[in-house]
Amino acid sequence: MHGNFIGHLFYCYEKKEMVQLEFNKNGNSHNRERHVNIYDLSYHNARYTQEQGDKLYGIVYNGTNEFYYGLRRSFDAAGGAGLRDSGIELLEKDVWQFIKAREVHLNFVDDAMGMYGLDMQVSKSRPVPRNILRNYILLNLITYMKHSIWKSNEQIKKMTDKILYLHEVLDYKKLKQKLDKFFDTSLDFENLHRTFISVNGTVDAQKIESDILSAVKQRKEMDIPQLDVVSEANILYKLERENFDIPFLLSNSFYTNTAEIIEYIDHFPSYLKRPNRLFEKLHKFYAPGDK
Repeated sequence: MHGNFIGHLFYCYEKKEMVQLEFNKNGNSHNRERHVNIYDLSYHNARYTQEQGDKLYGIVYNGTNEFYYGLRRSFDAAGGAGLRDSGIELLEKDVWQFIKAREVHLNFVDDAMGMYGLDMQVSKSRPVPRNILRNYILLNLITYMKHSIWKSNEQIKKMTDKILYLHEVLDYKKLKQKLDKFFDTSLDFENLHRTFISVNGTVDAQKIESDILSAVKQRKEMDIPQLDVVSEANILYKLERENFDIPFLLSNSFYTNTAEIIEYIDHFPSYLKRPNRLFEKLHKFYAPGDK
């Protein structure tokens, strides 16, 4: 999660000068020609950090909101250098091409038949139904504590000597202060960081999601723009955590206005209310009123 970007900054600090870095449209920088060490958790294997002198450095996150950030980035930009555009858009159009470009196996292919009765070999000729993708991502969010991203993050916290937190990586002043201290030198990389943030679609997506959820909570009507399937899943996850006994099961279409969500909550049949079975099973991680 942003290991290439941080690795590049480490390289610059070692040289004591800024070196240009190109970003892909999805915000990753995997297309660099020069080798740069990676200093982040690798959610799909056990290569969490690499040595820098006699210290281990790592990027970690805290809480489920930042877990979602990592999960979303893994769909949109993680994997091989072949994934240059939005991975989420590709996932929505063609799961198999998404896997090929990402160069990382997707467990969904193994789970599709047992969970959804979907034969992925047959589905090679057409997009996976949007509601199935959405519900699979929702499953990943609800069972976050079982996800490899979460487990890797917990492990890296224990094994690294020096840590960069995600909120520091996203904040130029905090990141500069931390790196200046690490390397006992000062570099001005504000322009590069500004570009890094501007091409980071996850930051923008989380702002839109937050606006929608705030409007629902405040019972304000607002139009909901066209969202990608990952944003849709996260909104439903937050709604189910807020309304513990109301399931939010949708077809391929999503809500178009917050008034529809408010009406759904207000008038959901009392005789159908019950907590999500996954929340019940994982009750020690969830409690009514816990956000």
